[in-house]
Amino acid sequence: MPALPALPDRVHAFLVKQALFHPGTLLVVAVSGGPDSLCLLHVLWRLYNDGGPRLHVAHLDHQFRGAQSADEARFVAATAAAWNIPATIEQHNLPVHIAATGENKQAAARAVRYAFLARVATATHAAAVAVAHQADDQAETVLLHLLRGAGAAGLRGMRAVVPWAEWQWLPADTAHAPLLVRPLLTTNRAEIEAYCAEHSLAPRHDPTNTDPHYTRSRIRTELLPLLASYNPQIIDALNRTAQVAADDYNYIQSQLDTVWTELASVGSGAVRFVLAVWQQLSPTLQRYALRRAAALLLENELPSYEQIEAGRTAAQRGTGFQQTLGLNLLLRVEHGSLLLRRTDTPAALAVPAAVPQLEAAELPLPSSGRLPIGATWWVEVATDTPPALPAIVALVGYTR
Repeated sequence: MPALPALPDRVHAFLVKQALFHPGTLLVVAVSGGPDSLCLLHVLWRLYNDGGPRLHVAHLDHQFRGAQSADEARFVAATAAAWNIPATIEQHNLPVHIAATGENKQAAARAVRYAFLARVATATHAAAVAVAHQADDQAETVLLHLLRGAGAAGLRGMRAVVPWAEWQWLPADTAHAPLLVRPLLTTNRAEIEAYCAEHSLAPRHDPTNTDPHYTRSRIRTELLPLLASYNPQIIDALNRTAQVAADDYNYIQSQLDTVWTELASVGSGAVRFVLAVWQQLSPTLQRYALRRAAALLLENELPSYEQIEAGRTAAQRGTGFQQTLGLNLLLRVEHGSLLLRRTDTPAALAVPAAVPQLEAAELPLPSSGRLPIGATWWVEVATDTPPALPAIVALVGYTR
């Protein structure tokens, strides 16, 4: 197998491929002060001096580790100043935030960090945000998803390039919506550490990266070394798995694209599927249709496999059946359609069905009372006075 180009050459080629290698382009670089991000910043700084994009450092202190994390913030600020790179350094008291909300620590940290990066990117009019995830991180991500249970969406791991709408939920001018890029995703940890040593870089080390309290840390320190005893090239093997899964995922999405317009109508807080089209889909496309609909309705979390399967099972039930899918989502079987909506959105905003929703071509009217004619419609019959007057039939409907 031919040797890979040197690390700076690979980053240069990556930037050229993404049309980011230009002196008029600005990259926001997320820098924690650890080996990966310090290596990335140094490589990008060298490339900037050779005509590459301008840089802006972004560092967020989550205040998890008191004086240590404050020292890392000072180190990043000093490094950026020494290399004459503008920087935005902020603090966010995440321990207080988590205590108040009860959120998962790592999930909350990630959400706050990416929101911060998005703000810096939009404020500086950056073309992209560069983060330092590398090949070992990708292998850990694939294993983490595999242990939890995942299909192609999970096994593809992290992507080298992510459009704004898929990494951030803030509105943005589509002409200036920064990408999220991972220039080191094909570079392993050993090469990064060797680069830091070669260039006399002195990165900081976060002890939580090896804290056995976290599943990812145990994968890094226990599981991957064990798997390496079976396959010394396990990092490369898992990265190949991610690439194959990404290709499969993209193909599935392209197949879903061909039927999406016919299948789905998107409203405020709801997506409606045409039942006849839904029933012709393979189980794979049904799963991904539900995932896509959920992604349109939610911000940063998607239903689990079990919740998706509960939705597919519910779709086989009769009109009027409904199933909660968690995450404030409800799937309801209606006449000729499936309605997936947020339970915290007023029902009146859901995608309207065509009206009236008749169960049969002809239905006998009762002498009085209501006659259901579909999941969301009924006929109400009342007799006016005096009795000699004809019956008055009123068509009354509601939308769930």
